[in-house]
Amino acid sequence: QPEVQQDVIAQGGIEAVLEAMRNHPAGKDSAIIGEVIESNYNRVLVKTHFGGERILDMLVGEQLPRIC
Repeated sequence: QPEVQQDVIAQGGIEAVLEAMRNHPAGKDSAIIGEVIESNYNRVLVKTHFGGERILDMLVGEQLPRIC
C-alpha cells in the first residue's frame, strides 16, 4: 500500500503547494479532496459520488483513525 499524506493549506497557497507536490514522483496524483469552511454546525458533510451530501457520523468506542 502506498503512503498517504494529507495536508491542510491556507487558501492563498493551494496552487503553489499542489504544483510542488505534483512535481515530485510520489505526489504525481496529488489532488484537492476537501475544503474547511466556517459554519455554525458541528458536523462534517461528505459529498457522494452522485453529487449528494451525507453526514459523517462521529466515531464511537475506540477512537481509531479512519482509513479509506
